[in-house]
Amino acid sequence: YKNGELGQYNPVLHQNQGLEGVAEEYCNLVSKAVEDYQYQKSAALNIPICVIYGSEEDFSFAEASAWQKESNFDVEVIKLPGDHFFIFRHESQIMSIIEKKSKQQRVKSFL
Repeated sequence: YKNGELGQYNPVLHQNQGLEGVAEEYCNLVSKAVEDYQYQKSAALNIPICVIYGSEEDFSFAEASAWQKESNFDVEVIKLPGDHFFIFRHESQIMSIIEKKSKQQRVKSFL
């Protein structure tokens, strides 16, 4: 993580060693949690899911599409350019997607 293996994080963290240490510790804990995680199948959720991931991340469209196992609704998968931190380059596009999905759900709840 420190060498940018997941992408670049906020340069302010490099300027403040206290923050950099906290960020590094957090990322190490997240990495350990991911390594130790054991998936357990449970009942599918009754909500739609939209998966958004970066084109340079280390998983495939098929892996992102596996979220379909978790929902009784169709799952939409959207790939945007970028690495693990792609969200920082696509904030307005992601917010538009969230807003559109929220409006769709509100309309469906009135029908």
